[in-house]
Amino acid sequence: MTRYKAVQACVGIIFLCFAWTCHAQSQDCEGGQAPVGENSPLYKSSEFKRMTRYCATEAPAGPLKDSLARLEGEANDGDDLAAASLSAGLGACAAWKQRNDPLFEQRCAGITDEDMAGRGKWLTMAAARGNRGAQYNYAMAGANTMVPASAKGPADPEDIKNYHQLAAGYLQDLAEQCNVDAITAIATMGLDADGHFGSAPELAYKYAAVKAQLDKKADSNKKAKTEPNDPLMAKAQAKLPAGVNLATLKKSAAEFAQDHCK
Repeated sequence: MTRYKAVQACVGIIFLCFAWTCHAQSQDCEGGQAPVGENSPLYKSSEFKRMTRYCATEAPAGPLKDSLARLEGEANDGDDLAAASLSAGLGACAAWKQRNDPLFEQRCAGITDEDMAGRGKWLTMAAARGNRGAQYNYAMAGANTMVPASAKGPADPEDIKNYHQLAAGYLQDLAEQCNVDAITAIATMGLDADGHFGSAPELAYKYAAVKAQLDKKADSNKKAKTEPNDPLMAKAQAKLPAGVNLATLKKSAAEFAQDHCK
């Protein structure tokens, strides 16, 4: 198992758990995505006003069993928020059970292994219905979580391929809404052959350059600082094939930020 796959195997459940145990970060959170805002501690740029970020779906109150049937009914009737909440709750239960956390008994009594195994179905449903937070979680959960092996054997390679293609599309769509988390994910995954984009150092460099632009802060004279020495850009640059024109990639990144973030 490669390092990327090993990390994804652990991280997939954590992402589904995170979406339940963390509440939305602001009142502006809508459909799993929120504007960054001028008061963000991370991004205070006055230049890029269209930046967005991932925000979590709120947890259903009380033991999950109490709301399970209602959420399933609402999700099957087309409610993407119900599907996202249900997936997140089941993911949290799976994570708590895996590490023998007392929260499993408190919050997940009556939740079966079959229920937890179906969490990916609800996340897929929420993502397909346009819930942006679910789309981000879907992409970050990884193939081991979203296309798991069964008692009949390993997952179908074609299903895994389709998962990667859909997940890559979700991240790119989110990036075009200037979602800083999706932009960072693309820059990171493009450096690993096992990611959604395969080995794509040029793509990784472009999105790392976009991220670096969004990270720029204004100095006391309101003049933008020079491009930061970004470690992600440096890592991507080290993997670029010989002869790649960095100026062209930086121009493409600047145009992306101009078109999608200002």
